[in-house]
Amino acid sequence: MMDLRFNVTQPTTSASLQDCRRVCAVSCKNVVAFTQLACPAGDTKKKPIYCITLADLNCPYQSTIITPCSEPVQLLKFSDDGNRLLVVTQGGYVKLLEQTCGALQPDFETISETYLEGETVLAASFLHNGQRPQINLGEVKVNSLYSEKFTLLKHSPSLIAPGGCATDGVVVVTASGLVLVVAIWREDAVETVRRVLGASRGHYTSADIAFAPDGSVSVSAWRPDVVRCWRLCLAHSDLVSGGGEAHENGCRTLPDGADDDAGKLRLSIECCESVCPYRPPLPDSNLRHEPPDSAVPRELASGSSRVTEVVYPVRDDPTLLLLVLVERAAPAAAAADPATDENKSSVGKNTSCYIVQKYRLEEKTQPVFKLFKSSETAAPSPSSITYKTWVLCGEWCSSGGRVVSLGSCERHLFQACQLPHVISVATEDGTITALNLSSLLPMGSYNLVTEDRKRGSSSLPSGGLGTGAAGRPFTVSLAHTWTGLSLVSYDSYGTLSLFSLVKSTDIGNLWPLCVLLLLEYSLVSGQDYWELLINTPPLSVMTVVDRLMDTLSLHGPSYHTKLYSRMLLLKYSILRLSTSSQHRATETMIQAQASAALNFFRQFRPVTADCLSDKCASTLLTSYLENRSSLEQLDLDKSVDQFMMSVNQNLDCQVEPRIGKYLQPLVQYTAEVTLYLLCSIAQTGKGELVRDVKTLQYLREVLFRARVLHRHSKLVAPHIIRKTDSVDVWAQLYRLLTRLMSLMPAEPDASFIDEVVLLETQVLGRSLSLSLPARGYLTTVTSAALSGPATVLHSPVHYQHGEKDEAPPLSNYQLEGGLPPANPRDPLFLHFIPKDAPKLHCSRCWSVRSAEHDPDNPWEQLWSSCCLCSGHWMP
Repeated sequence: MMDLRFNVTQPTTSASLQDCRRVCAVSCKNVVAFTQLACPAGDTKKKPIYCITLADLNCPYQSTIITPCSEPVQLLKFSDDGNRLLVVTQGGYVKLLEQTCGALQPDFETISETYLEGETVLAASFLHNGQRPQINLGEVKVNSLYSEKFTLLKHSPSLIAPGGCATDGVVVVTASGLVLVVAIWREDAVETVRRVLGASRGHYTSADIAFAPDGSVSVSAWRPDVVRCWRLCLAHSDLVSGGGEAHENGCRTLPDGADDDAGKLRLSIECCESVCPYRPPLPDSNLRHEPPDSAVPRELASGSSRVTEVVYPVRDDPTLLLLVLVERAAPAAAAADPATDENKSSVGKNTSCYIVQKYRLEEKTQPVFKLFKSSETAAPSPSSITYKTWVLCGEWCSSGGRVVSLGSCERHLFQACQLPHVISVATEDGTITALNLSSLLPMGSYNLVTEDRKRGSSSLPSGGLGTGAAGRPFTVSLAHTWTGLSLVSYDSYGTLSLFSLVKSTDIGNLWPLCVLLLLEYSLVSGQDYWELLINTPPLSVMTVVDRLMDTLSLHGPSYHTKLYSRMLLLKYSILRLSTSSQHRATETMIQAQASAALNFFRQFRPVTADCLSDKCASTLLTSYLENRSSLEQLDLDKSVDQFMMSVNQNLDCQVEPRIGKYLQPLVQYTAEVTLYLLCSIAQTGKGELVRDVKTLQYLREVLFRARVLHRHSKLVAPHIIRKTDSVDVWAQLYRLLTRLMSLMPAEPDASFIDEVVLLETQVLGRSLSLSLPARGYLTTVTSAALSGPATVLHSPVHYQHGEKDEAPPLSNYQLEGGLPPANPRDPLFLHFIPKDAPKLHCSRCWSVRSAEHDPDNPWEQLWSSCCLCSGHWMP
């Protein structure tokens, strides 16, 4: 059975608003885009407003409207990186929106808008970027390198610009056979081309788009009695060559008849093998698998069947096609059909059979018929020819009536034999069925109507689903997440639901390895890992964290430089799920923030003649502090003087005032965190938050680098409230950190505690909120983990759109005699936020940041789109 994790119900709307089409899409950032309806000023007689809304799947009840539309939305689709959103309306408007800041902030920019007057868009997709990753599940060991676990299959981009780089763009297909291609050469150079499928316009009712490995675009569209297929080739005018196909240098050949417009974009269209739907010869089961080759297929009579939906289940594979077939039968024939009881009742009522068919494009060999015998002197002629044809590989018959929607994960990362590729089918009776694409066997189902009545919900109209209050059919929009493990559904009454498609019981012992590989893939590729957090078993948290860290340690310094900070943030998010690792989670968060601040310091090193060499000042400083001999010098100024003897102060230690302004908040944060950790050790006698020597090393290096830069820019300095003017707090913090590092892994001795207590009498520390609790659905997962290792989420969570959640109290240690935590305080940009200032809230934790930011500040640009916990900033 499919598991419902949560759903979000909309406020009760009028009947006219329930008639409108609802669509949704999910990005790789686990952000869902969906349509909402509203009446101006509460007047239902006025024309409704169709709003495109974004929400984090962790907080689906709090959404952000990015743009209103004056007509219903036909299609929504995210780009591969999740930064762009394609919006298609029923009136023929095609808009391409791009986020300029955060994923949930309403500042989306329109980079392209095209009006297709009188056209109905059937399919649209972003151009392929040439990246086709695959995860090798079961073929490599757990401790293998990333290069062995993840591979890039050979795939060419759909459109290549001069220089050999892939070009972003959109391809659109309409009901009349019009093809629109939008190419984005640069931000200020957008080109569109329109062409027609075939020699003239046609009338199509369903279409879909896929991308072949050679870079061509495949289009399949249904018109009466046949699914016609075309092959589209795109190229830049400067890269078009004659004769042949795609070349290694990026040039592409267009066949005869390609357009020769004045623009740079070239488009050619040629026909491919068409699909004529047919049925297997033995319709004696609700599920039919792989009809034998020797059996004669049952042809469908003209006008007795039609295809309502054409879907490529895998975006990178145009040789696999799904069709939703409706076969009409006479009442007498329907009564004689030896189907199951449920199918009998369905056929008797509708006199139609609704079928999901799977076709594959295969090569066949046929002998050549020779009418005359060839002469001995003539060249031998081939005895057979090879051709391609679409072969029916299986089908599934619906027992719930008309198929209203068909969904699939467009990019399946695993091989089908290792992890099932699950597709979803929604029928008009409110049932969503999960099917294994390989065999079309059902893996589970969920009936929205039945389950809603079981829990006694009043979110649905009195007429119920299926028929509705006025005989309206029930429609569902389906969208799969990037992992393929979950499904988002959006029904005609505005209820947004999240389902689990693949569970640990489906693949057995491979489940922990599957989650681990997906976590590593998200680390390397930059994909969002929220969905993987809710699928990580609480009992496996420590094992997963250790495996992730061990695998990263096998790689070279370049991987550590690029991935270590992100690994720490991922580690923090995972540790927060377990009841026995809360202190380690807080320690990891401190280490992650210190690591990010240190990397920022290293990026702003002064430019010298040989700054990338091993002898540059930045590299020499890191090597100096990592040397064990540096721990012998406790005096900060003497240690700086000792280091300065090996560098050129005039060239290697200059700091621009602008850079000093950006570095000062990081130095301030580092000093406050160091003072808080030292005071907590003195007051509790425990060092639970500084058990990792790397945390101390990062804090110590930031203080040392800041002291070096302070000699040339007084802006780079922390400001700690002192009770005695004669004390150098900066030097004392460095001294105590150095002493603590030399004592580890042993516990701090009495003399060290005495020094910290003496420092407490000279300065005034501040209590800090180092680890902020989770919010949204992660709160439910975390609460279940904190309740005990045997706790399992059995019942789904029900939200109401627009509801508010209250922040829980902070559980961090409060310093005795210190200042209270300053709330709200920006945990990333490290400054206090005025009470009445506009704020942005994290969608996955209780972090708050100021809505006003400096666009020239590189530190703010680094975290402008997401929080440390990977959550998105929202108003």
